[in-house]
Amino acid sequence: MQLIRGYLTRTNSLAVVLETAITIAFLGLLVALVLLQANPLTTLPSRDGGGYAYIGHIILEGKLPYIYAWDSKPPGLFYLDAFALWLGQGTRWGIWLMEYIFLLAATGIGYKLMRNLWRSGAAIFGTIIWLLGLNAVLSGGNFTEEYPLLFNFLALYCFWKNLQNPKNKIFDFIIGLTFALSFLFRANTIGVQITILLTWCIVLLVKNEITLLLKKLALMLVAALLVITVACAYFWAKGALYPMIEAALLYNFYYGEHANLWSGIIKGFEYLGSVAWVALVGYIITVRQLILGYKVKAVDNIALLLMIGWPVEIVLSALSGRGYGHYYIAWLPVVALLSGMLFSVLVPQIFLPGVINFLNARVKYALFILLVVSVIVFNGGLVTYWDSFSRILFDRGAGIENTPPVVQYVRNNTDPGDKVLVWGAQVGLNFMAHRDSPTAYIFYPLYVDSPFTAKMETSFLSDLENQPPALIIDAYIHDPDNVLSLNPDVRSAQILAGKGQTYQPPNLAQVFDFIQSHYKMEVVIGDYSIYRIHNP
Repeated sequence: MQLIRGYLTRTNSLAVVLETAITIAFLGLLVALVLLQANPLTTLPSRDGGGYAYIGHIILEGKLPYIYAWDSKPPGLFYLDAFALWLGQGTRWGIWLMEYIFLLAATGIGYKLMRNLWRSGAAIFGTIIWLLGLNAVLSGGNFTEEYPLLFNFLALYCFWKNLQNPKNKIFDFIIGLTFALSFLFRANTIGVQITILLTWCIVLLVKNEITLLLKKLALMLVAALLVITVACAYFWAKGALYPMIEAALLYNFYYGEHANLWSGIIKGFEYLGSVAWVALVGYIITVRQLILGYKVKAVDNIALLLMIGWPVEIVLSALSGRGYGHYYIAWLPVVALLSGMLFSVLVPQIFLPGVINFLNARVKYALFILLVVSVIVFNGGLVTYWDSFSRILFDRGAGIENTPPVVQYVRNNTDPGDKVLVWGAQVGLNFMAHRDSPTAYIFYPLYVDSPFTAKMETSFLSDLENQPPALIIDAYIHDPDNVLSLNPDVRSAQILAGKGQTYQPPNLAQVFDFIQSHYKMEVVIGDYSIYRIHNP
């Protein structure tokens, strides 16, 4: 009998290992397919993603963000990109790898959570839905909302574990850590943690367990303050604490002064498409489950969390009033669980029960089938990766990153120490060309009116006059509705067409005059006009 038990134990262990391997392979494939849009060999960085990579490059030079490269985001992504660039030896492949690691970990935690809540079928469905949503709004990747997905899925998992033992302190502490880590990437990405706090308040106040509630809140607060204090101490020691607070926190109160909740909802549904509608059906089912549980005095706390969570995420994503697609990345942890809830409640009632039972009871076979089907259907994407990694391993001399002609021109026609100004906030071109900007204010003229803006605009013009760059690249074409061209004729046509009606710096005319009197157009490469200084 002991021999038989040993055999069964080994067999079960092997089955678990096999299922884990197939699960990781399937989830890893899905994440890789989403990140095709961030493949450095075939794509170019977005404005924001390129800007963060540039700041990461500045950090590796031993310089501080906010002082040598200004952005209105907290420092988390800047330093993560710096580490990624160090890891990738200065190439975007380091950033791609960091994205892959973070997203795979987030996907794995979310899958495990949904499987524990509603079994494998719901976990597979919820995972596929939220990754489809991510694919729709990732826009090339390396966004501040992307990396906190890991922290937020982890917070949700810890909340579920804590429901089973509310007095377990470790999960409260971890949730507090995730709050701070998400905040250090972007303040708007803390919706999950806010939702958890609100949910615990309701659950424990109803039970009249006020002491336990206060202990939990205190522990979360201590954990969050621990991380934030370390970050602030670092910038204080470097003499850059106030510039960091001014840029990452205070400036954003003015950046978001045109918040529009209804517009934010509409844009979220436009960007996420069918994924948002699936989540909406899941939300309706979640509210129904909550009401049914309340009637029999058995409230589903996960349903309560989700009922609170989506409105919280909607409000936070709408605060800026801008409605960029990547803002809705923050919705996805809640969207994942709403989709899982939908599947667990609705699908077994309207779909073939045998299929659902197969997904739940024979998950390794189901995942293997899905893995094989995905490999066949998305073979083109896998071929792209094969070509990319083959280039990295065996033919690096042919280049391992997509380098646009304008970047190649800058590299060939300037010295490494030369400064290059990119007009229109496309400092990803600086990053790819390995040429620093002459000014820290890399987003001029795309600012909003605030008490801090005048200083930045004055500094930009002063930097331009005191250390004029060797070249200026006119990249207005990336945002021709808001950025006026350096070419006077093109600029006149833009103004005549009503472009450039957003906030314009008061010294913009002086900047145009300085460039026109000190620079001459040298060449046009694609959509970019390149100007060279003629009287340094």
